[in-house]
Amino acid sequence: MLASLWQFLTDNSLFLLAIYAFAWLIRTNITAQRKYEETVRDKRLETYEDILHPFITVLTTASGSDKEKAQSQQKALARIKSQKYRELAFKLTFIGSDKTVRAFNRLWWHFYALDENPELDAEIGLRRLGDLLLNIRRDLGSRSTSLDSMEMLAWMLTDYQLPRFWWIPGRKYFWWMSD
Repeated sequence: MLASLWQFLTDNSLFLLAIYAFAWLIRTNITAQRKYEETVRDKRLETYEDILHPFITVLTTASGSDKEKAQSQQKALARIKSQKYRELAFKLTFIGSDKTVRAFNRLWWHFYALDENPELDAEIGLRRLGDLLLNIRRDLGSRSTSLDSMEMLAWMLTDYQLPRFWWIPGRKYFWWMSD
């Protein structure tokens, strides 16, 4: 059987050439795709950092005095309202993944709704920000992460209490928070 297969392959050099050309084409496409992903990844990272900077500013200075909080919030708000930030948001729609763009849009829809109704739950906004961070994390290479949106923010929220028993989506068991 192997001898007849070998005889067929050696007699049909055109067939071998076609297989080699097909393999070369696939390898070239994979190499080009990897190079493109590396280039886009660097641009994505830079854009994501710039988009998230105002949120990082607000969340990291939340533990300071009321005056410091107000100043940092004013600076972040001024940056968000700037033309440069709008250009970054526009750039995000082109280089971000679909899920990242949707998470960014949901975050902004929450802010617009907050302008109309200031009584909205702050946890919803934090979940929206966590969704954005989670999608950025997936976009930059951690596609199989099992974190959820609030786990992305839990390290910086001193007043947020995770329940002792809580269910992780996609798993069939409850996770126990140890002391």
